[in-house]
Amino acid sequence: MPLHFYHSRLFFNFNFYNIMSDNTILDYDDSEGTSPYGHLALASNGSRFVNLILDSIFSIIALYIGLFFGLFILSANLSEENGLNMGEGLAILFSIFCYFGYYIFMEYRFEGRTLGKMITKTRVVTKEGYPISLGQAFGRTFARLIPFDRYSILFNYGSCWHDSLAGTIVVND
Repeated sequence: MPLHFYHSRLFFNFNFYNIMSDNTILDYDDSEGTSPYGHLALASNGSRFVNLILDSIFSIIALYIGLFFGLFILSANLSEENGLNMGEGLAILFSIFCYFGYYIFMEYRFEGRTLGKMITKTRVVTKEGYPISLGQAFGRTFARLIPFDRYSILFNYGSCWHDSLAGTIVVND
């Protein structure tokens, strides 16, 4: 086997292991034992990536469900005087509400777990290790609108901009 192939293969395997490994490099320090979840370890970038893919799929499904209900239910109840444009506008608003509502509802109601986080066994907590507040769920959701937020994890291990702006971290369950 050529040497350059061997080195590139080792480099790929090493990087793939670091990205997908559940063994985190950084551990959250809960030496006081105050977290209701016990010892917290930051979720790996690989887990965060899988969360991103799964939650993107689920939130798009929520968007289309909202669009469906908006178009077929809300517009059916409008009189012809209001016109179809008002129904389309309501449908778009309702679909946007469902899209953002997915993240806000799931992260607040299920103690920091969206469907993607439930699958990868991770959760969002405050930097102190407590469940997030409704305000933090709103903050995380609307901070996702920042361009390139999804790529910010590439520059900070275990933390995206929507985490740092809301004062939260994503940890293994």
